[in-house]
Amino acid sequence: VSENAILQISYIGYQTQEIPTKGQTNIQITMKDDAQALDGVVVIGYGTQRKKDVAGSISSISTKDLSIQSSGNIQNLLQGRLSGVSVTTSGVAGDAPAIRIRGVGTLNNNSPLYVIDGFPTKSEIASQINPSSIESVQVLKDASSASIYGSQAANGVILITTKQGKEGKPTVDVKVNVGVQLPTNLPEMLNSQQYGEVLWNAMRNAGLTPQHDQYGNGATPVIPDYILPAGAMEGQVDLSTYNTAENQFMRANKIGTNWADEVYRPAPTTNIDISAQGGGNGSKYFLSANYYKQEALVKWAGYDRFSLRANSQFKILSFATLGSNLSATYSKYKGSKSDHEAVRMAPLIPVYDVEGNWAGTKANGLGDSKNPVAQLYNQRENYNDNLNLLGNLYLDINFLKYFQFKTNVGVNVEDSGSK
Repeated sequence: VSENAILQISYIGYQTQEIPTKGQTNIQITMKDDAQALDGVVVIGYGTQRKKDVAGSISSISTKDLSIQSSGNIQNLLQGRLSGVSVTTSGVAGDAPAIRIRGVGTLNNNSPLYVIDGFPTKSEIASQINPSSIESVQVLKDASSASIYGSQAANGVILITTKQGKEGKPTVDVKVNVGVQLPTNLPEMLNSQQYGEVLWNAMRNAGLTPQHDQYGNGATPVIPDYILPAGAMEGQVDLSTYNTAENQFMRANKIGTNWADEVYRPAPTTNIDISAQGGGNGSKYFLSANYYKQEALVKWAGYDRFSLRANSQFKILSFATLGSNLSATYSKYKGSKSDHEAVRMAPLIPVYDVEGNWAGTKANGLGDSKNPVAQLYNQRENYNDNLNLLGNLYLDINFLKYFQFKTNVGVNVEDSGSK
């Protein structure tokens, strides 16, 4: 350790301290409360309070925390940031992660209630909101905090507040994020020889004499030249009689097909966000447009999303404010989401037959799984799309010193289809 090393001490709820170690052999450290964290303002259903005045369990994420990383949905940004909140992802491009607040509470739907700018919903719109347009996220995790929303809040409440703009000269922000996802922790696939040896060992351990339609019946497995016809060797096949429907020929992949490498690929992501805000004379506005594209980790598949948002506030009287929050999102997933066949296919099977058509398990002794590359290619034009409209109109009246009245009406329209 360098003699000029600095010791950094941190703990949740306490100030981070940096202690120089030079010339010291015995260091005594007293932690100091981070009281400043208690002055933050949090949303508590119908209004806002300072953290130190709230007895219930509330976690929050600010705009600064949300901007640390780029993500296609708000749920991914919650991962690992809030105690008691677990986020489980499927790995499928565009899929909304499953969020559980303080565990599983029912055998049915365990998803939390989302309240977006005061409008409660359990639709997929929460996963489609552009994270760049979100001001803050609050999570209500106890019964007293969530009780105002009734039984629909039994699994917790996630309050999402979007940006409302600031008075002043118009400002325009443009953000472009480009990245790539890589498939990791892929299963280690057997080659053709190893696969045959596993079959031989399994049959010996079961007290059987090893034999296989493809590998023969000797003391050791022998890789054939062809798997269709089963176990055929060179010189035993007349390629001139090839017919896809009746007389298809498939050469054995003697090295072994690594089906994971054939199915998975690096997946680039692109996130383009344009926003504008400004206002004056009691009015404010915030406008944003977002395009998010995420290629899937499996071939010929991917997710696209277009979203628009328009938030505005107008001071119609000295004590009354009229506002609206409007958003429209169109998302589309194209291709297949399935990849499970990749771990079921025998390495002896090639991707293509002798004429360049799809190979598969038509040959004897190779199971009943389907060529995963062919499945992905044949479903490349399939898609699921979704159009979601969310809007609310509110009137906020402040009179007397500590009295506020707010009425809010909204609508959520969703339309989805597939091909």
